[in-house]
Amino acid sequence: MTADEVNRAAWQEYGRHHLHRQTELPEVDRIDWAGWGTGPGTELLGQVAGLRVLDLGSGVGRHAAHLVRDHGATVDAIDASATQHQRARARYPNTAGLTLLHGDAVEHLTSAKPYDLIYAVSVFPFVDPEQLVPAVVHGLRPQGRLFFSTLHTSVTGQGPSNEVAARRELIRLTGGVEIPTDMFVLDTPTWTRLLTRAGLIVNDVLTLNYEGEAPVSYRVFSAHRP
Repeated sequence: MTADEVNRAAWQEYGRHHLHRQTELPEVDRIDWAGWGTGPGTELLGQVAGLRVLDLGSGVGRHAAHLVRDHGATVDAIDASATQHQRARARYPNTAGLTLLHGDAVEHLTSAKPYDLIYAVSVFPFVDPEQLVPAVVHGLRPQGRLFFSTLHTSVTGQGPSNEVAARRELIRLTGGVEIPTDMFVLDTPTWTRLLTRAGLIVNDVLTLNYEGEAPVSYRVFSAHRP
């Protein structure tokens, strides 16, 4: 199986797991870029009121709904997992300004009307960046902005690579369930090279470290299309 196939199956199983458990999640009032509630949140995006926004790998759609509800954005939220999309539709069946999409991000970006802003929370490592980054550039209007968070150092202490290749990681769920994924965990120079080669200007790279025993670290990139 390719990395794309492995990851699609992983997130399909992830959604199925939570559908079975009927997992209930609270609404959010900020974007949590790394998942542990610390560091900057939605304010990284700047002003989004009235903007056409794309949430890549939107999952249940809580971040997208937050931007619509609290910040006046119009958001398309796309996820490749049918089970995650099912959860999102059940949660937000009729939210004005929010469009929930089930499909491939790369295909969508190459055919949709360009967006003012695209963001992704912990999603970029699950898609081949050689395909995703050029598609994102195509999907941004001139002066459009991109924000995404990505794993830098895993819970096992393994750091990022300078080669664009996937490596095996695990999603650990309640009940001891482990779902294998193939992730592109790249270092900052490699991500920067991919972004600039595709035509983006990198504005900032933020470091988010877990304030606990685990060595997990994330990077949050902001860039724009000139």
